Amino acid sequence: MPTTSIKVAIGNGRVIPSTNGQYIVTDSTQNEGIRFIDLPSYFSAYDNVGGIDVSAGWTDITWDTERRKDGIYTHTADSAVITINKTTDFIFSFDFGCDMTSSSGSVPSISAARLVVDTGGGYTEVAGTRCYTFHDRTTAGEASSSVNNIIISVTSGDDFKLQVQRFSGNDTIVTLADTCRIFIKSIEE
Repeated sequence: MPTTSIKVAIGNGRVIPSTNGQYIVTDSTQNEGIRFIDLPSYFSAYDNVGGIDVSAGWTDITWDTERRKDGIYTHTADSAVITINKTTDFIFSFDFGCDMTSSSGSVPSISAARLVVDTGGGYTEVAGTRCYTFHDRTTAGEASSSVNNIIISVTSGDDFKLQVQRFSGNDTIVTLADTCRIFIKSIEE
């Protein structure tokens, strides 16, 4: 029987092959007593420009700066769409920040954000991802909110976007530079 050798690094209780992005764990259900598990994959991006007017309804946030984009993610700079090319569970976190740039003077405004997914039939809101922020007046109208560590089951090819809107009020609401960001991590078992 031919043998194959692989180079490994040992640390933190795991044996990590250096050539294929997986680690080995013991598993008594397997004939060999071990199995390979993929290392987590990451996507992280933010909008460093801001100024996206969200006053007219749900508006896509575009990601102009990628911090990290591992191979299972597809994204083009300045695009809102993030495609995930793997079927597994993922952890999503996002933040958004907005400013009231002009005030109607009578009623405060509220902005909202949500994560949406297109699984092939158009974009729909991901349940449990909506968050809100309150804008009182133009002299102190900056506010932000976030959703952290929500687990979502993804099918390879699903497209995700973050959308923001003025939820109530009549003020002009725009995103703030460096405050809209998204983080995605695969959960490997």
